[in-house]
Amino acid sequence: MVPEPDHALPFHKNIRIHDNRFDSADSPILYAYATCGLRFENNRIFRSPAAEKWYRKATGLIRLEHCTQVTAKDNLFVGPFTLERYEVTESENLNLE
Repeated sequence: MVPEPDHALPFHKNIRIHDNRFDSADSPILYAYATCGLRFENNRIFRSPAAEKWYRKATGLIRLEHCTQVTAKDNLFVGPFTLERYEVTESENLNLE
């Protein structure tokens, strides 16, 4: 059983995702859960008309749940995305552009 998330005891720490290219079908590009110190920077995200959605319930391209100290900046989004940029649940200390 997965324990309840606690900001003082995150499941994941210090993840860096930078300088990548993503081809997306409007599904979440990034989904972080109970993470501290995440940095998502300088990525190029393209809306791919050929790709199929794999997660139909998403409302944000970047989903953050129970996360702290997250930076998401200097990312380029290209194409007609239909989802909101961010979906944030019970997260704090965020630097989102």
